[in-house]
Amino acid sequence: MPFCAKCGEKLPGGTSFCSKCGATTHRVTVDISDSIDKALRTAGKEMEVAFKTAGTEIEKAFAELKDELSERHGQFCPNCGKRNPHDARFCFACGQEIPR
Repeated sequence: MPFCAKCGEKLPGGTSFCSKCGATTHRVTVDISDSIDKALRTAGKEMEVAFKTAGTEIEKAFAELKDELSERHGQFCPNCGKRNPHDARFCFACGQEIPR
């Protein structure tokens, strides 16, 4: 598919001047399909890497959250109702002593 080398306008076959910018074509056209194909392949590879990285980070965040939640299987605070770590003597949220 031929395009104007100056402005990128799509050109009908056999034109000598671009109908958009008036540049002479000297019957020289630019075929950008290879460039587009290469750019799309590169973008696809970069997106694949980005999704893998995002997936790894999400898995790590869920693992940290799971660990954090498993540490909080202690008693509820009688003052504010927050669940505290099992070995807490005082509530992490309000500072109230947690009876044993």
